[in-house]
Order: sequence, then C-alpha cells, then structure tokens
Amino acid sequence: MEHDIFMEARNLQYFYGDRQILSGMDCQFRRHTVLGIAGASGSGKTTFMNAVAGLLPDGVRITGELLYRGVDLLQDRQKHRALRGTAIAMVPQNPAESLYPLHTVGAQFRFMMESHGQKEQWREQAVQALHSLNMADAERILERYPFELSGGQNQRVCLAMSLLQQPELLLMDEPTSGLDVAAQNRVLDALAAFRARCDAAIVLISHNLGFLAKTCDCLQVLKDGRTVEQGRVEEVLRRPQTEYTRQLLAAVPRLSSLDGTGEGRTLP
Repeated sequence: MEHDIFMEARNLQYFYGDRQILSGMDCQFRRHTVLGIAGASGSGKTTFMNAVAGLLPDGVRITGELLYRGVDLLQDRQKHRALRGTAIAMVPQNPAESLYPLHTVGAQFRFMMESHGQKEQWREQAVQALHSLNMADAERILERYPFELSGGQNQRVCLAMSLLQQPELLLMDEPTSGLDVAAQNRVLDALAAFRARCDAAIVLISHNLGFLAKTCDCLQVLKDGRTVEQGRVEEVLRRPQTEYTRQLLAAVPRLSSLDGTGEGRTLP
C-alpha cells in the first residue's frame, strides 16, 4: 500500500569514473514486504544495494533521488550515514566480513547493543534473538569467533543483530552464495522468523531465482544497470515479459514459493 512506502529511489544513476553502472533505477521500499532484486553478475545489483546503504567509494558520482521519509539522502550524506546501522541494516555477501575476527560473537553483540543504548541484559536479548532464528546452541555461539562458525551460522548471527537493531530496511547480498542446500534452508527459515518478528522492508539481492521465488513478494530484474522487468514475484516468474528473464529462469530447474507454514511449494 502507498502509505507503507517509507523510502524510494528515483532515477538513480551511478557513475564510477567514466563508467555508468546504474542507469535510471527506480525502486520503492515498503514495510512488511520482501523485494528480490535479480540479475546476472555485473547487472548492478550489489552496486544498487551499496548506494541505498550509503556505501559510496571515492570516485563515485551519483545522481537522482534517494528519498527517506521525504528527505533526499543524496543531498544529506550525514543523515544517510546516521541511518546505516540504525534504520538501515545490511548483511553482505560474506557475512564474516562484517564481523570483527578477533572478538567473540558475544562481544560483538554487546558492543552493538551498547552503541544503541541497550547495555542492560544484552546477553539475554542476544540469546533470545538467536533462538528466534532457530539457533538452539545460542550460548555456545556467543563464545565463538566468526572464523569458527560456518557461513550459514554467520548469516544468522548478522540477522540476529539486525533483529535487535530493529531496522526499517534490511539489505542482504547473495544470502545463499556458497551454502549447501541444508544451509540454504536454514537461511530461509531464519528469514521467515525475522519477517514474523519485524515489520521491516527486506531486500534480497541474488542471481538465484529459485531462492527469490521462495522468499519474495515482489521481484525486480536488472540488466546492465537497468530494470527490465518488475512486479509480483508470481507474475514475473510465471509470465516473464523479456528474453533476459526467460534466460535466467531457464537456469533454474525448479521454482518454489513460501507458503504460510514456511514449506516450499512448486510454482506452476
């Protein structure tokens, strides 16, 4: 619904030196909605996510509008920085990269919660957040270092931190990359649990249309920094309008969608 839109990209154009990476991107972020952004490698997916998060390296020029509750964040970089880690949470493709390798997971929960003014009972809240994402061994996880955990476990640690952060927007880049099927299913379960506890908008960046079919409400397909197709996920996947989307679909042997119980069902 229109009143659920709290953030919007309008005609976003992203230049790195002489190279244009995003060409007129439009995107709306709605509460309670999971948006999938799909495309082949080099299509601009991760660049778009970084632009929304305010991660702009030196040498970048970006035009258009990135509106957050009426404020253009491209014109107010200080506010954009302040939103990252509060209203905007991000889980990168390799979640271990966002965790400090020389501190235990528990120490990082404590630092994060202290920075949000939640020093008291941090451990109890961390354990509850991990339990809510189906990590039964939460106490043991808090004593571990990130390099001692699997990729899927680090994904869920970052999700648990985001859950405590209570963001309005959660961005995840290739959340199933490098994970086996069992680990992918655990990430699916964790996302379903996160969604049940938080009314944030969730954006999943992936080339894996099978995964996006299981998790997303809406889908936006990118090619060469442009949106070539968008709509409800069922409509885009059942009746793709572009040859590019059909080619992406051809690489997926079986598509599933998430039903009310969290179990997959095949899309006809």
